[in-house]
Amino acid sequence: MRALLRGTPGIESALLVAPADPLKFSVSEALPCQPLPVPTTLVASRTDPWMPFGSSVNWSRAWGSQLVDLGEAGHINIASGHGPWPLGRQLVERHIQRLHRQRRIDRAHPLEISFAT
Repeated sequence: MRALLRGTPGIESALLVAPADPLKFSVSEALPCQPLPVPTTLVASRTDPWMPFGSSVNWSRAWGSQLVDLGEAGHINIASGHGPWPLGRQLVERHIQRLHRQRRIDRAHPLEISFAT
C-alpha cells in the first residue's frame, strides 16, 4: 500500500481484494482519505469478518476505487474456500485494457482524436 500512496513508478493500477479494516490495526490515520494516485478496484464481501461492508464502501469512496460487491462471500482467501478465481482475472484484464486505451489516447496525433470524436 505504501508504494501505491507514493505513486511509485511502475504501479499503474491496483486490485485491492478483501483488505483488512484499518481500524482493527489502528492504522486509519496513516492511510489517505483522498483518491489514490492510480486507478483502483476494491473487492469486498458483505460477510467478511476482517472488513465490515460499510467500511469497504467508505474506503472505496475515499480512495476513488471502483467497488465490486461479492455478496456474502466471507473473507476472500484460499482458507475460506476460494480457489481459482476467474473474476479476479477479469478484473485485472479490465485494468490492463483501461491502461492500453489510455496509452493509445496519449500517443494519438491531435487529428486522430478530432476525427474519432
